[in-house]
Amino acid sequence: MAARNGPDDDSVPDRKTLPSTDTNEPFLAARLERLWADQIASATDANGAIAPDRLGELVRAAYRRAATEIDRIDEAAARDRARLAEEIERLKAGLDRNRRVMRATLDSIDQGVIMFDADQSVPICNRRAIELLDLPPDLMAGNPTRDEVVAHQMRAGEFADADESMRLMVARRRLDQDPPRYERRRPNGRILEVRTTALPDGGGVRTYADVTDLRERESELRRAEAEYRGLFENAIVGFYRSSLAGRFIRANPALARMNGYEDEAAFIAAMSDIGAEWYVEPGRREAFIQRILTTGSVGEFVSEVYRHRTRERIWISETARVVRDQDGAPLFFEGAVVDVTERRRADRRIARLALHDTLTGLANRNHFNETLGAAIAAPDQSDGARAVAIINLTRFKEVNDTLGRAAGDELLRLAARRISRRAKQAALIARLDADSFALLLAGKSSDADVGRLCEQAVRALSRPFRVRRQRLAMGASAGVAFFPRHGENADELLRNAEAALLAGRASGPGLCSVYDERMHANILQRRRLEADLRGAAQRGEMSILFQPIVDAASAGLNSVEALLRWRHPELGMVPPQLFIPIAEETSQMIALGEWSLRTACVEAARELPGVKVAVNISPLQFRSGGLAQTVLRALNESGLAPEQLELEITEHALLSDDPFTLQSLMELRAIGVSLAVDDFGVGHSSFSYLLKFEFDRIKIDRTFVADICGSRGNAAIIRAVANLASDLGAEIVAEGVETAGQLAELRRLGCGLAQGFFFSPARPAIEIAADIAAGELRRGVA
Repeated sequence: MAARNGPDDDSVPDRKTLPSTDTNEPFLAARLERLWADQIASATDANGAIAPDRLGELVRAAYRRAATEIDRIDEAAARDRARLAEEIERLKAGLDRNRRVMRATLDSIDQGVIMFDADQSVPICNRRAIELLDLPPDLMAGNPTRDEVVAHQMRAGEFADADESMRLMVARRRLDQDPPRYERRRPNGRILEVRTTALPDGGGVRTYADVTDLRERESELRRAEAEYRGLFENAIVGFYRSSLAGRFIRANPALARMNGYEDEAAFIAAMSDIGAEWYVEPGRREAFIQRILTTGSVGEFVSEVYRHRTRERIWISETARVVRDQDGAPLFFEGAVVDVTERRRADRRIARLALHDTLTGLANRNHFNETLGAAIAAPDQSDGARAVAIINLTRFKEVNDTLGRAAGDELLRLAARRISRRAKQAALIARLDADSFALLLAGKSSDADVGRLCEQAVRALSRPFRVRRQRLAMGASAGVAFFPRHGENADELLRNAEAALLAGRASGPGLCSVYDERMHANILQRRRLEADLRGAAQRGEMSILFQPIVDAASAGLNSVEALLRWRHPELGMVPPQLFIPIAEETSQMIALGEWSLRTACVEAARELPGVKVAVNISPLQFRSGGLAQTVLRALNESGLAPEQLELEITEHALLSDDPFTLQSLMELRAIGVSLAVDDFGVGHSSFSYLLKFEFDRIKIDRTFVADICGSRGNAAIIRAVANLASDLGAEIVAEGVETAGQLAELRRLGCGLAQGFFFSPARPAIEIAADIAAGELRRGVA
């Protein structure tokens, strides 16, 4: 430190040479004033006089002390200034750090923040504000003024669609004149909520929040609330709120209408106790409350209730929940009610349909099997199963195919009623399939009782039916299996009863057969024939034989009938009465019939030129459609002339005189072929058919010819048919002539043509041709 100048050692300082007390540093001045006062006091004697020599010494000492003090004070001040500079730097660093933290904090929040100073400059603008307002980051980084920010926004079209109040607010320069909160929609469609906090100096803070999603959710909520109100008020489902005590607090119009009231308020006022007044069984309310309080909700709670105003009973389904307070205590119930009366009825109908045949109302196969199984398993066999009978309605398929499905359905309903009346002792009556019925006999019925009951049912079905003004003689057969000797479970009993039925049908209609173990062989054979019949013609197993039809008076050849034969590779010749019914029942007859027609035409054209050939047409072929086209193809492919072909159609195919039948006959007649009624007199015979349709021939069934010599009735029928045929210009052919006596009687009755073993069996066309050439067809004539 530089030495300070002071007075000489020998001089007496005057006051001017002393350190000045007129200093700008109050602390130092005070110290010098005190030092000077001390020195003066030391140099003054008792009289107040100042000794010059003493005073000079004292002054010099004081000066030295003052200089030292000043130096010390300067050093302390320098240290204080250094500390102050450090503190200022520290505070500045802290301030910068706080500013960075504040900036990071502001940039991290989801709201935009802009701070305005009193002079409307913008010292702070966070990142979110830049994003929400689409502001240039470089502009905001330079502490722009509010006017600069607004100018940029104006250029960007920010307020182009703003209303007058918004434009005025933008033009104002003080934030304290802005509303504290408002919303505005930006050009991009986003909605901003703006909040302003003004400061007294004219500055302030403005925050921006994107509330677009919130407003959309609020809008959706309002729409949902409106929809809920609309649903509540206009729903066809009843809605309610009820108290724990059992009163309705609120109900919608649908629930009021459900209970016979037009006004929900009237309904709520009228219902004072839900449990006692609404539920048919009051205990249902207690069950409802117990379940809902236990589980919190109930679904599909189905109960029978009263339609409150009319006391009509209906069924409802409730879905409800309990509403609780914040402590979990139940407050009330809310629920929906659906009238399920029709659904309950439908369920009962469905349950019945699951167990009953929809056409006849009888039990179906499933119901029969379940009931039979339960009867077999019954502990007390005095009421258990006794026997199973299956009854089949013969020729039903022919009726269904010829008269149509509606007629077939009517026939089945009539048959079901007849069986029900005749078999009242049966524990259960069922329809098993298209034309089969089943009886379950239970209790102590004897074998004879079961037999009589089956015979009564068969006789009932064998009487003629009247269906759509048609008289139908159907016939029936039955098969019976007894428990337990014919089966110890439901499947065995049904299987063996069906075996007995098939055996009875093979023996002829009207029989009631009891199961025998040997019947299984017949079933196995039938199943084998059914399988082997498929493709038999393609495998070359089928053939066509021809049987002569002769003049009854001269025995001269008139024509031939083509007959289908099946030579099985292992079983040999299968009788037509076995495989023809199988072909018809399994719908194979259409293909076999077409093959027979085509083959018969080819062989007749080749081997029997000039001889008329008759070909059988099954009811299935006739009703399948396209028969005329099939005939034309067969004639064209074979070269046979139409006048050489005669089509034999069974009367079963002609049961209906509907437009289809008439059209089919007209199409066949237009081709030029002859038409014959085959097996006349069997089943559905009526002279009216001969009057409705023009036929060239009428073939009397062999059953009338077989007993013609011993039955005056058969003879009378043949005579009547012969006379009618003569009047109609048709020929009459008697089938199954086997004796000379039969032939003679037929001649006497006026039958012009005959066919049978008496003249010739069915043979290959080449053999018939040889006999014609040799003139041997007259052999065997009486």
